[in-house]
Amino acid sequence: MKIALDEHIPKTVLDAVQQLLEDERIAKIEIVGAVNYVEAPSRSDVPWLRKFAEDGGKVLITGDKAMRSRLHERQALLELGLIVFFLPANWNNEPFMMRAAFLLRWWSVIVERAMTSKPSTCWEIPYSWAPNIERIEDVTGPK
Repeated sequence: MKIALDEHIPKTVLDAVQQLLEDERIAKIEIVGAVNYVEAPSRSDVPWLRKFAEDGGKVLITGDKAMRSRLHERQALLELGLIVFFLPANWNNEPFMMRAAFLLRWWSVIVERAMTSKPSTCWEIPYSWAPNIERIEDVTGPK
């Protein structure tokens, strides 16, 4: 499974997750950054999302909660069949180490939910230190 972390997730967090997932005992997951798919600065995420999906990408983890309300981006997420996890809005206000710890704390729950989700499903991770798959909210429908 190929998972992208968007530009709202610091590169050092991406690097840390990639390092941890190199362990062969962990399910084979490829982690990439949105930066790998961006060719030129753009006001829209749609171009890189298309490239990511064309490259076999299946899952997006984003700190960009506004993506849910940008209709053209939301439509692209659904059309491309991506499974999307929105980090909570408060996540962006936390210090770097807390953001990294939060993502790693929720990692196994995110992967489990991604493996059982239908394409074009959007989820929101609650702002909680206690990961629980039942607490991830389905936000696929209109906001």
